Amino acid sequence: MRTPAGLSLLELLTAMAVTAILAAMAWPAYQQQILRGQLAEARAALLENLHFVQRWHLENRTRSATWPPLPRPGTRDFEIRLGSVSLGSDSAGQASFRLLAKPRVGHRLAGRLQLSLDQDGNLSQCGPDESGPQSCVAWGD
Repeated sequence: MRTPAGLSLLELLTAMAVTAILAAMAWPAYQQQILRGQLAEARAALLENLHFVQRWHLENRTRSATWPPLPRPGTRDFEIRLGSVSLGSDSAGQASFRLLAKPRVGHRLAGRLQLSLDQDGNLSQCGPDESGPQSCVAWGD
């Protein structure tokens, strides 16, 4: 007489339940890793734009309020733009500026987070405070 080959229904359901539990435990960590990758990509684009703007300012030594377009205006998940700009009044003509990376519309962080990079390379993470206004904290590695 032949012995039945394969899995019984109970064994199959048990295996599916174990797989579902493991997937449910791993999903938040996976989403967090995806978010870290998106933030790292935005930070790299901000730094690339920072170097471009610094080079452009050094080469042109202009006090014009018009700046060239950024080489990386964004990533797949973040829009990057030149934020506040103030032209220097000293003899060196130092300008201060801020690059901003905001999540694109529809991103899960839209309206809740913004990355900010100033002319000195200080990176900040800004978001709404409990009291309502925007607050920024230094963002380290």
